[in-house]
Amino acid sequence: VAGDKTLTKLYQLASGAVTPAQQTISGGRTAVIKTSGAKLNMRATASTSGTVITKIPNGSVITVLSTQSSWCYIWYDGYYGYVSSAYVSYTAAVVTKPPTAAPTAVRTAAPTATEKATAAPPASYTTATVKTSGGILNMRSSASTSSKIIRTLPNKAVVSVLQKGTSWSLVSYEGSSGYVSNSYLTFSSAVVTAAPTRTPDATSTAKPTSTAKPTATPKPQTVTIAIVKTTGGTLNLRAAASSSGKILRTLPNGAQLTVLSRGSTWTQVNYMGTVGYVSNSYITIKTVTEAPQAITPAPTRAPTAAPTYAPSTAPTQAPTSGPTGVPYEQMVAIGTAVIRTTGGTLNIRQTASSSGKILCAVPNKTTVKVYSYTSSWCLVSYDGIYGYASTSYLTYTPNATATPKPASTPAPGYDTSIFTRTLRSGYTGEDVYQLQLRLKELNYLSASNVTRTYDSTTVSAVKSFQTLNGLTADGLAGTSTFSALFSPSAVSYDPAVTSFTTLHIYYRNEGSQNTAAIQKMQTALKSLGYTVNVNGSFDETTYLAVLEFQLRNSLPVTGAVSPAMQVLLYSGRAAGASAAPSVKLADGEGVISGPEKGELQLLHWFNVVKPSLANSAKLLIFDPKTHLSWTLIVYSKGNHCDSQPATLKDTLLMNKAFGKPSWTVHVVYVKLPDGRWTMATMHNRPHLTGSITENGFDGHLCVHFLRDIAEVTKNDPDYGLSNQTTLRKAWQTLTGETVN
Repeated sequence: VAGDKTLTKLYQLASGAVTPAQQTISGGRTAVIKTSGAKLNMRATASTSGTVITKIPNGSVITVLSTQSSWCYIWYDGYYGYVSSAYVSYTAAVVTKPPTAAPTAVRTAAPTATEKATAAPPASYTTATVKTSGGILNMRSSASTSSKIIRTLPNKAVVSVLQKGTSWSLVSYEGSSGYVSNSYLTFSSAVVTAAPTRTPDATSTAKPTSTAKPTATPKPQTVTIAIVKTTGGTLNLRAAASSSGKILRTLPNGAQLTVLSRGSTWTQVNYMGTVGYVSNSYITIKTVTEAPQAITPAPTRAPTAAPTYAPSTAPTQAPTSGPTGVPYEQMVAIGTAVIRTTGGTLNIRQTASSSGKILCAVPNKTTVKVYSYTSSWCLVSYDGIYGYASTSYLTYTPNATATPKPASTPAPGYDTSIFTRTLRSGYTGEDVYQLQLRLKELNYLSASNVTRTYDSTTVSAVKSFQTLNGLTADGLAGTSTFSALFSPSAVSYDPAVTSFTTLHIYYRNEGSQNTAAIQKMQTALKSLGYTVNVNGSFDETTYLAVLEFQLRNSLPVTGAVSPAMQVLLYSGRAAGASAAPSVKLADGEGVISGPEKGELQLLHWFNVVKPSLANSAKLLIFDPKTHLSWTLIVYSKGNHCDSQPATLKDTLLMNKAFGKPSWTVHVVYVKLPDGRWTMATMHNRPHLTGSITENGFDGHLCVHFLRDIAEVTKNDPDYGLSNQTTLRKAWQTLTGETVN
């Protein structure tokens, strides 16, 4: 991971300030930053045009390693770099050693006898435990609520206290140092005091005392790490070595974990201070050699050198309730969204503003839950943190079950008014007991599992219920789960579900499909009034009937026939074709004016369009015949642009414009992410795979931009050539220009 310290060293190497051969240990001299401004820039080179590595708060204690003309080469808080000598005040000639290697090329001669100074008072070190109701505590670059957030500390984290102040303390945690408010720290009673640094005499250089003597650089050691490798974007870190174990946090793909113990199917790991278990199926074990740094005392400073801070307010903590005052844990997600950003991460903020406090950064391609949606900001949750994310960097998919069907009559014998909170692992109470009784009644739990505690068995039962009733299977019992569970139409557990497999629209493998299962599914759909041909082939007509069924039965609208859908389809309780759909296009929805003729271009795929597109980029599609528009997400880029509808409504709009899904070539106008409009062709037939599950499109489609005929004839002589011929004819009809 390239963090601040790694980047600092890279900048130095790139600028010539440090070369590998120069990395030897040298001493330094303590000084204090004195500047009329709030902070002083530390730069990678001795020049005002040098790259700014970090900003040092006024009054901070630094270690000066060398001086040259009007610049000092210094160490501060793990960083090496240059600051202007005009802002450096020497308070003592105490010789200290920074905790990491410094270059010999820029060191100065050893201090002389005239540089002696009285030893500074002992520096006290202790530990403290984070105590915050908000879940996290901000570590800042200086003792102020307006200063930069270096990182967030989890509740109950144990930090090392480097300097304790009246309102703020300088602490260290997992290699990061910064300031936190004392209001959210519980200090330990055990205090370890570092021995004072001995004053040098005229005949010897300063040496640390025996207690302050730095440890010799340890030999390289071999450690075992695990790298997360998952196509799903994240991996669950669990409290126990079981798929039903409590999820402690989600790990981004590519995350590096410290291996504590390995088992045959699960491995115990440590990730950023959280210890738990991950499945061996989604990690790659590696052995690496590290050369750990020697542990050295921090530079000794006089008590008066430390500035006194009096912040007006305590650090801002993550909020615990939504904008309407409803606690986050009681809110119901209205959909999910996938992070789509070229920057690697997306900031989650405390308020719906680019100036809002950053609560955490979410890795690209991570899926988050969405609780409110606007065109500019969404309220989301990630890894237990709730905040706002910019809609521009989200691919949003609404829940087909966002508004569950109300139960006409609650299940008899149950007081559903007691379900006022979201139930999760470890909860107890009457509401848990009533939920377990209902799950037992529906065959998801046995009598011995009704324990009044929301244990791992209950979590598994809730997940099974959610799966068979078309809900998000997260094991949490909230509003949607309660509504479905106590509805007369709740689907009971059926052992036959284990015999069902998911059925998909065919693509070049029609002979390998389960003809009997498809014919059974078609027969059931037809008996409910859906338009379908009972022929044993999952064709386009069947696909549309499946969409209609899912829209009318509050199921995830995927276009694929899951085991949960089959259980409901054969239960005798499914809604027929005459029922109202859960999602319906409004009159005039999707209609836009489109580009002017002069705005439209015919851009070349390989030369212009493909290099400008990132995977997951958004394309606005305009149908010149109907004036309908919809959004596609780029799925992959080859000889043409594989794409998929962004949401269910985008699929419905596309099908409204083109009609029944088919391979028919349609001319469209495409607005690229950079704002340019170009002509292209496409179809609306789902095939193979896609990455968006609830957009009603079981697979992806192809968008064809202009290509050279010779290249197409060689690489894609059939369907590709048909698209290029149609594209050229449409361009000639529109502009009179012939393209060879």
